[in-house]
Amino acid sequence: RQLLRVASHPQAKQEGNKEATEAAVAALGKVCRSQPSHVSGADQCLLAFLNALPLTEDLEQAGPTHELLMEFVSEGHPFFQEHAVKVCKVFLDIYGRDTSSDALNEGIRRVLSQAGEERLRQMKAALTEKQKKRITKILRDARQKQPN
Repeated sequence: RQLLRVASHPQAKQEGNKEATEAAVAALGKVCRSQPSHVSGADQCLLAFLNALPLTEDLEQAGPTHELLMEFVSEGHPFFQEHAVKVCKVFLDIYGRDTSSDALNEGIRRVLSQAGEERLRQMKAALTEKQKKRITKILRDARQKQPN
């Protein structure tokens, strides 16, 4: 409950609070992942976790936390399937940046490639032009990095 309160506090993203908030978000994600049966209001906690992403201030927390999101997605967790557009936006924000890793970038390419044209077309309606261009770049990268 305390982690949820910190992660979703109205002043959570204000200067001076960001690193503590990101640490709480990372911890919240870990608890939801490792102890799901002990989390009351799991969807509310997962929503606070997802809404706080991507992490940008605490680089030590960012990579592992974004990889945790990928684990949820790769396993087909129903909550993250339901919030696919938000998940996609997070992945678009972190792809190829300091808060990602080669393995995470590979996972992002795989997830977007496997989403299929129809699913991507539906998601693109909720994306900015910049985000749409990032999808195109990621899909191009995925085609270029495929083994021959």
